[in-house]
Amino acid sequence: MLLTRLSNYLAERGRATLGDLALGLEADPGALRGMLGFLERKGCVRRLPPAGDCKGCTRCPAVVLEVYEWRQARGG
Repeated sequence: MLLTRLSNYLAERGRATLGDLALGLEADPGALRGMLGFLERKGCVRRLPPAGDCKGCTRCPAVVLEVYEWRQARGG
């Protein structure tokens, strides 16, 4: 199941961009975004703000700017 694979992938890495998740899981970023939202509401994941040097110019693709961090201890 993709949700389990996503959880495991992010738990192993600690944090990743949406683009990295999409490449690593060979999945559509839009589908992952919905699952990440679900995991965020459950408290398993949090979306981090863009890097400090981002000025919001909109030139970077969203998949690079969206960074997610795993919040649960492994196995929990």
